[in-house]
Parts: sequence; C-alpha cells; structure tokens
Amino acid sequence: MRLRVTADDLGLSQAVNEETFDLLRLGLIDSASIIANAPYTGAAIATAQSYAPGAFGVHLNLTQFKPLTGAAGLQPLLNANGEFRYDALAQTPKTSALKRAVYGEWQAQIEYCIARGLKPAHLDSHHHVHLMRGFIPVLKRLQWRYGIKRVRGIDHWDNRQTQSMRSRVRKFFWRMAMRADGTAVNGHVISLLDFKAALESGELRGAPSIEILVHPGNTFDPQFEREVQLLRSGWLNRICELRPEAVRRNPAPAPRSAPSVSS
Repeated sequence: MRLRVTADDLGLSQAVNEETFDLLRLGLIDSASIIANAPYTGAAIATAQSYAPGAFGVHLNLTQFKPLTGAAGLQPLLNANGEFRYDALAQTPKTSALKRAVYGEWQAQIEYCIARGLKPAHLDSHHHVHLMRGFIPVLKRLQWRYGIKRVRGIDHWDNRQTQSMRSRVRKFFWRMAMRADGTAVNGHVISLLDFKAALESGELRGAPSIEILVHPGNTFDPQFEREVQLLRSGWLNRICELRPEAVRRNPAPAPRSAPSVSS
C-alpha cells in the first residue's frame, strides 16, 4: 500500500500556513495544495520556494473568495460581493459558457502560482469541485497545457458503502478518463481518522494506493484538529516503520532552508 499525505487549503489563513509548513518541515506530510485566490496565498508561495520541488499543487477553487478573473460566465456562482458562493455550483447547470469561464478561472489560478515561481506538481480542488463530471474536459485541458500528471481521485472512502451502482459506474468512467493518458490517480482518498479506523478494522487490506487528506490550522471542523494531533503523535510514521512490507510512504520533501511564514 502506497501512502501520500496531503494538506489542503494552504493560503487560507496565517494559522493554516504555519501549521502546514511545520508539518512539512517535520516530514509528517508529503505535500500541500494551495488555494490561489485565498488571502494568504502570496505568503504561502513565498515560503514554498524554500522546499524541494514536487511538494505543492493547486487547490482549484470555485466555492470561496473572489475569483481571479472577471468572466461573465462565473456570475451564477457569485454572491452580491462578487465572491464564490459555497452552494452555488451544485445548483448551476454546467453549460458551455460556465465551462469556458471555469477553464479561464482555473487557468488563472494555476498561472498565479507559476508566475510566482511555483511549479504545480498536482491538481485537486476546494470542496472537490474538480470531480464534477461536467468538468472532465476542463481538467484534462489544464493538465495537458501545464504538464501536470497527478490528479486527486474520485473515490472517497467515507461514502463507499452507500454508493449506488450508478454512482460507482460514473466514478469508474471518471477514473478511466483521468488515467487514459497516464495521469496518476490514487486508488482511495480518505481522511486520516478514517484511515486509522479502516486500517485497524482490516478494511484496507489490498488497497494499492491511498491519499490521506488533512487540514492543518483549519478550524472549520473539530476533526481537523484531531487529525493534526494524530499526525504529531507520530502514529502514522510508526505504522510505516512497523509494517514496511504493507505500508509505504512517499518521502516528505525537506526544506532547503529555514522557511518563513510571515504574511
């Protein structure tokens, strides 16, 4: 079983930045995903320059903060202040105009990171919006344009038992579409606490690859703080040391120099 531990929401706040970079420095997480249009993204990217390449990806966003572009096609997703509404995307038809606007916005988010010296190693998204079936062509075009070969998968462990057959078929074809050109997609996506429970119950036996998600410094959900506490306890690293034949970690990127997290 191959494991990758990714911290989401880098750039969301000063606390998120500080906690994420500390976990990277300690080798407790393997990578982090940056929200390009978040308030503390500039500080996050500046600090990311101190780390080895391949540690950071873009957390594509359509649900929070102001977009980087002013495309008219994004209007159905925005509130009166011009910010993304969390619940708008699920209720909005995925028209050609919306897809063009989403492509332009996501391109701007990727370009924002690249222009500041960051080479994105992977793509995923805030609230998993990249998994929406209508955005497959948008996502593939962005991958091809920027040569990004790793994308977060669609199989979330926490709802696997309640999935309908129709949902499973859709997810199967989503994974096939992603992997057709050699894109790396993990077999399962799971929170750290769910991973611990599934590992202890034996449910993960035979799983080929897993991406574990954590949210350092994010106070939205009390579970996020418990995830960080579990990471800092060394539990995951001990599992990898005790069961190296069954659990393999991707090597965490070491900092090139002492990072700064000032905003």
